[in-house]
Amino acid sequence: MNTRLSYTFLFVCACSTAVYCQEQPVPPAAHASSSVLQEFDHAIDEVAEKAMRSVVEIDVTGYGVPEQDESNSSQLLQRQRSLGSGVIVDPNGYIVTNNHVVAGALRIRVTLAPTTVEMVPYHTSLAHRQRVYEAKPIGTNRAADLAVIKIEEKGLPFIPLPDERFRVRLGQTVLAIGAPEGLDHTVTKGIVSAVGRQPDLDRPMVYVQTDAPINPGNSGGPLVDRDGNLIGINTFIYTSGGGSEGLGFAVPEPIVRFAYKEIKEHGSVRPITIVPTPRPSHRILPKVSGFPRILASSSPT
Repeated sequence: MNTRLSYTFLFVCACSTAVYCQEQPVPPAAHASSSVLQEFDHAIDEVAEKAMRSVVEIDVTGYGVPEQDESNSSQLLQRQRSLGSGVIVDPNGYIVTNNHVVAGALRIRVTLAPTTVEMVPYHTSLAHRQRVYEAKPIGTNRAADLAVIKIEEKGLPFIPLPDERFRVRLGQTVLAIGAPEGLDHTVTKGIVSAVGRQPDLDRPMVYVQTDAPINPGNSGGPLVDRDGNLIGINTFIYTSGGGSEGLGFAVPEPIVRFAYKEIKEHGSVRPITIVPTPRPSHRILPKVSGFPRILASSSPT
């Protein structure tokens, strides 16, 4: 009898403790932190979902130089297939990607597919109808490693290249979107690790550096900020093992915008005129006509 009373007493105490714990108010700081994280996640979700609609997978077949580790390396050229990414910048089918993605292409196919952004049991369908288009090259620029291709479609979702002042800050949150290894609509998050990075001091090209994971196949995809604006086109990584090590580089949006307009209008980026401009310090500095200031002002430090 005493044993049964003891068990009953312990059960009542446990229930009372559970009820007491449930009724304890959550500290305001915890509520605030949870709310901030939820708002941040929701904002990132919306940006990613909107930006992904404008990102395409690019499938290229053509001829290229064999890899050094291939056994049949005596061939000068061989048929190759490569995958990359691109971003629609005009609703009439103009797409920006990297030059190295489409170099040597005999055939370029672009795949647009709906994106699954949420998985709910018994309500989410993973079967999406893809649209595959034949694309034609409009032009390329090897110096900036950019290319413009076009598909015959209208009313497409796109990320605009506005004539507004470009602004990117060190440490701000960015998203990299692309199709690494053919896995379309892959989103990774990071920050801007450096602005105006010039990896090769012998080339007047600067990049936005990011630690957002970028892998083979991401080339040509967009790097966007927390508002969905284009920061740059993901172009290359520094790696010792072949995968992402947090050292990714994107061509800044002003250079992308300039190259896109030149290629769309003229088929290529016209030669740049360099005009010596005297300064009060009596130093002669080059002035690049028509090219974005972000490229013209780069110099070794």
